[in-house]
Amino acid sequence: MLLQNQILVDRYQLLDRLSDKTGRQTWKALDRQTRQFVVLKVLLFGTGIQWQDIKLFEREAQLLRSLDLPQIPRYLDDFELDFQDVRGFVLVQSYLEARSLESYLEAGHTFTQAEVKSIAEQLLLLLGKLHDRTVPIIHRDIKPSNILLSNRSAHSIGQIYLVDFGAAQTSEFSGKGTVTIVGTFGYIPPEQFAGQTVPASDLYSLGITLIALLTGISADALSHSPGRMDLESLTNVDLAFIRWLRKMTEPTLERRFKSTRQALDALKQLSESSDDELSRRKPAHTQIVLQKSIDQFSLKFPSKGFKLFDFCSCVFTTIFSMPFLALGLIPILGWLIMIFLIYLIGRSWLNLIYSLFGHCRLKITLTQIQLTHYVFGVCFHSRSSPREEVIKLERVNPYIKVVESAEGDGRTRVEAEILIWAGTQVYHLSNMTMPELDWLSQELSDWLELPIEQRALPTVKA
Repeated sequence: MLLQNQILVDRYQLLDRLSDKTGRQTWKALDRQTRQFVVLKVLLFGTGIQWQDIKLFEREAQLLRSLDLPQIPRYLDDFELDFQDVRGFVLVQSYLEARSLESYLEAGHTFTQAEVKSIAEQLLLLLGKLHDRTVPIIHRDIKPSNILLSNRSAHSIGQIYLVDFGAAQTSEFSGKGTVTIVGTFGYIPPEQFAGQTVPASDLYSLGITLIALLTGISADALSHSPGRMDLESLTNVDLAFIRWLRKMTEPTLERRFKSTRQALDALKQLSESSDDELSRRKPAHTQIVLQKSIDQFSLKFPSKGFKLFDFCSCVFTTIFSMPFLALGLIPILGWLIMIFLIYLIGRSWLNLIYSLFGHCRLKITLTQIQLTHYVFGVCFHSRSSPREEVIKLERVNPYIKVVESAEGDGRTRVEAEILIWAGTQVYHLSNMTMPELDWLSQELSDWLELPIEQRALPTVKA
């Protein structure tokens, strides 16, 4: 049993025990030769330690020898321990005057969005250096207790350090992954449970860690919606940053950020576009209602109002059809034609009523996109598609369509609209002014994470 003030190998004097787990202890010690504080990580034999634990311990020592980064403890020494009834291995690292983020959470402290962004940037830069090595290093156990913070002040989050590389993977990424499952429950990405580890696995763990810092709740205590982390409680966090966290913690590997560079670029774009986000305002006097959250985007368009074309179409259809119905020509025309004429009349009047009293609502969730039309609160037409089929967002500015024919050129005005492509389905959002078109196209682009494509102005030949 190791005790305070014991001296190991006539050099390292044990001062404070920093952690004590089954078979593992971490001590702050004094190097009596250099008179510097050091950290001793001790792996004790005969306490449930398996051969795999010894391999991981040796791997960490070998890995730290090869690293020389200021944000990671320096390797100083390692030796076998055979002290009275205590046997094991000891790894000596440089001592960092810093607190773990876990200690902040245990003290009831939460971090602001600005602080969490700073932590994320520092860790992404560090992880990038590890992942981009000739032999990449994946940490595989990123969590608040393995992240240290020093030199914190009222104006700066301070310096971030990453420790505990006992679970790190140092093999080449062949796509086959690893067999050993390591990490901490709640912070492990789904693919790591299956023995597959890639750089994006660290991004998932980092994302969960950042959410824990924002909420003050550890990962295993955070609630989950099916397959996803529940972020609705982050009421004081920008929607754009929540969406960035959502992409960091995507359960499906293919939908997550692929690299630290991609995640860092997206994070920096959030900061650079914050002024644009604040300056983007809902157009004055618009009757379009927008409601959005991290999991849902909803638009309500008001009635079109009186349109002369709809009224004329309704009157023409009725005048054209009524004589056939009134003159008793049913035996001649047949019942099918009669039903068709009644349908035309009903449809034209319904369109007129919808223009005057109806509205439509677009609703996009994490699983579905749906466009529904209502008249007097009653749904009369609705279409939906799976959310994953939404592949393109297209903006159509108002223009004059020219139809060339032998008789001359005909001109038709095409109104502004937004097209949302979901597979072969196209959802049309129209009846907008140009300010509304600018506003909604950008809002949809941001929420769907799709670029806005401009439709070319065609010339149609007859």
